[in-house]
Amino acid sequence: MKNLSASFGFTLIELMVTISILAILAAVAVPNFQSTIEAAKHRGVISDLNASIALARSEAVKRGVPVVVAAKVAGANGLGKGWRIFVDDPANAGVFSASTPLLLDQAPYDNSVTVGLGTMAGASELLTFAAAGNVVLGAAGTGNRLIVSTGSGSRGTLCLAFGGRSRYVDKNIGASACA
Repeated sequence: MKNLSASFGFTLIELMVTISILAILAAVAVPNFQSTIEAAKHRGVISDLNASIALARSEAVKRGVPVVVAAKVAGANGLGKGWRIFVDDPANAGVFSASTPLLLDQAPYDNSVTVGLGTMAGASELLTFAAAGNVVLGAAGTGNRLIVSTGSGSRGTLCLAFGGRSRYVDKNIGASACA
C-alpha cells in the first residue's frame, strides 16, 4: 500500500528561488530589449521619411508641378513634430494653406525623435521637388543630407541626391556621410 501523505506541489522556498531567478533574468534582459525598441523606432522614422520623399518626388513628376515636404512646426526639430506634403502654390511658395492640395499629413513623433535637414534647407525645414522630380534648394540650402536621431543611441543620415533619390547611411552624420 502506498503512503498518500506525500504531497505534490511546490514549497514556498522553491517558489521564492524560481521568482528570484526570473527577476534576475528580467533585470538583465530589459536593457537589451530597450535598445531593440529604440532601433525599431528609428527604422520606423527612416521608413516614414523615405516613403514621404518618394511620394513627394513621384507626385511632382506625375502632376508636373512642384511638390513640397514641409515641417508642420517651424524651428528646431520641426520635422520631428510631423510634416506635410502638398502641391506648391507659386503665388505663395512653400507655404501650406487651406486652398493647397494636401497629399500627406504625417503625425508627430514623441519627443525622443529628432529629424533635421542638416544643411539641406536652413531653419525652414522645407524640401521642394520640381516637376522633373529633382530637389530644388533655396538660398540657404547647400547640402544633401537629413539627420535623423531617435533617443540617445540611434542616429543616422538619410542622404538625398539632387535628382531626388534617397538612401540611408547608418550612424554617420558627418559632412562625408553622403559623399
